[in-house]
Amino acid sequence: MSTTGTSKYKSEYARGYEAHGKAEALVMILEARGLMISEGDRAPVLECTDQDQLDIWIKQAAFVAAADDLFG
Repeated sequence: MSTTGTSKYKSEYARGYEAHGKAEALVMILEARGLMISEGDRAPVLECTDQDQLDIWIKQAAFVAAADDLFG
């Protein structure tokens, strides 16, 4: 059995579960860096199902000076 490494063949449920994990990881990265994420930003992040957007935010989270810089 081979895998493609993409979510193209995953169920909608699986893609949503994966997106939720990425969103939680993003929040954890920001918190580990001591960057506070407002409740106004936290809720939309945790509800985000766009994995491409989450990937962008995760990569940027390593470099921003403030969490607001990601979402503002």
